[in-house]
Amino acid sequence: MCNSWASLNSHTGCPDGYLFSPLGFSDEADDTPGHELTGIVSSAECGERCGLLFNCDAFEFEADSRRCTLKVVNRYSRDVQWTGWMSCERGAAYPRLRYRCP
Repeated sequence: MCNSWASLNSHTGCPDGYLFSPLGFSDEADDTPGHELTGIVSSAECGERCGLLFNCDAFEFEADSRRCTLKVVNRYSRDVQWTGWMSCERGAAYPRLRYRCP
């Protein structure tokens, strides 16, 4: 059953505590040790890893390659979203996106 308005976040795969970003994130700090992870099986696991770091406030996840890139506070900007990647961030940098159900 579809409500007339629903949260897009619940359909994007971002875990609880994170908001979907329609844009990708740049790579300024991706070379920071421990911020480029492989073998991650879900966006929830990626979000958990981000939550363990005091300076992580966003992440990108790509399911096919099982890659998770953790984003350092104030060391990334919003950029073009690459195919296959999902971007999620803590807080309310983007309000919850909404869509009208068909």
